[in-house]
Amino acid sequence: MSLGSRISYPESVIDLNRQIYSVNKQANSLYQQAALYFATIGEHKNLVAELEERIEQKEDQLVTVKGKEKARAIASISILKQRLNRINADRECERLLRLSCAVDVCLKLLDITESHNFEGTQLKSAKFLGTILLLSPGRGKKLSELHQRLKPAYKTILSLRLLDKLVEDGSIKSSYIVEAYDAETRYEKNNRLDNPYFRSVLLPIMLVALFQDVGFQHPDVIAIMKGGGSLDEFRPLQAEERDLMLKLGYQHAIDYALNGLGCQKYQGGSKVAKSQFDNIEKMRLKFQIGFLKDIVNPAIGIGDIVKIPQVYTSVVLSTKRDFIKKDLPKASKIIAQLAVNSTVNQKAADAFISIVGHFPQGYGVTLIPKNLQGVELDNYEYAVVTRLNPQNPDEPICKVVTRNLTYITFGATTSVKKDCNLHFNIARNKLSKIDSTRLKTIMKTLSYSFKVDDIETLVPPFWEPHEYFSDRKNQNLWTM
Repeated sequence: MSLGSRISYPESVIDLNRQIYSVNKQANSLYQQAALYFATIGEHKNLVAELEERIEQKEDQLVTVKGKEKARAIASISILKQRLNRINADRECERLLRLSCAVDVCLKLLDITESHNFEGTQLKSAKFLGTILLLSPGRGKKLSELHQRLKPAYKTILSLRLLDKLVEDGSIKSSYIVEAYDAETRYEKNNRLDNPYFRSVLLPIMLVALFQDVGFQHPDVIAIMKGGGSLDEFRPLQAEERDLMLKLGYQHAIDYALNGLGCQKYQGGSKVAKSQFDNIEKMRLKFQIGFLKDIVNPAIGIGDIVKIPQVYTSVVLSTKRDFIKKDLPKASKIIAQLAVNSTVNQKAADAFISIVGHFPQGYGVTLIPKNLQGVELDNYEYAVVTRLNPQNPDEPICKVVTRNLTYITFGATTSVKKDCNLHFNIARNKLSKIDSTRLKTIMKTLSYSFKVDDIETLVPPFWEPHEYFSDRKNQNLWTM
């Protein structure tokens, strides 16, 4: 489906995510294609081995047979080779189709998250990331499954924004990336396939991020996660089970990158152009595999570009059954702690936190409002995080969506100061002396489906904007 204007923006994001990861059997998503590859690769290898063995046996017979018997053996060898070539050709067509679909999705992701300059790209990316989180209801029996499907695209865009930041800061030491980078054409949207930086750097990094967990689609890994089919795949695993799952998942992810996707095929008649194209593709795949390996076993110092977003995404879009939405601000603090422990690079961690802050895009912030004189009021309002790159990670840039306890569609975009953000005790304490009846009235007024039993605290540290965002008139959160 085209990302046209006839569908809403959230619908276009949903559609694009379905192209990546879907449970609909008719979707033919990237992850469904991978699952089919893993499910059939063993049978394909066995069939090829069987045909090659039969051909070898027939060829050995040629030494001992003569006349008509030899002619029959030659004809039989020819038929077997034709069948083998046809099987391999069909498999190659399937591989090229998978790769073409993956490249097409990468281009669509760039179209929906990048503009013609850095500033526009930050806004479009914030809108995409925020929309993904707003599509999550934060609770429900199938929340883990939903988050599993949303993670690849979310992680991919975060990886690109981190890459941009590190390149712009001069923190990237990889000569392969630096030599391919051209600031003047970085956000050029026309003919991306002909852009060397896209072909050599952006595409392989996007493929790494999109397919980092693709090995979990392999039947052997699924068997571990589901305990043979009877257990919840999102349950906590024993240490040995988890280690084996990660080991096999990594091995199969490497296999899929090399053999499930591989290199693109040159289309044209020029031998010189073909040689150049093939060389670029081989370098791209080599970089892609090296990048994927560097995430697990750091060697060339670039794996953190995807590893950091991976860890962050695993918290923001957690697949744990005990997911708690109010814990999301901990995600970037986990990144900071990983840097302290030298698990990830400090500069990369700092750059990432400067991009996302401590409050994810689409997160529901509760704040103490002020009147025209700057005096804080004795109530709270709702806002949604809508911008990347806050000046202070503790002070998210938000769209205010209520005023005087009434939902509005024209609220201001502003930085919510720490002492007004009810996530922090310094702000919460200011409302602690307000009469409980008054606080219950505020909560009832602002809640879409209020139930007294749902009250965990009368001064909520956050709010859930999913239901609010599901109303089409409330989906234009990213205007100034």
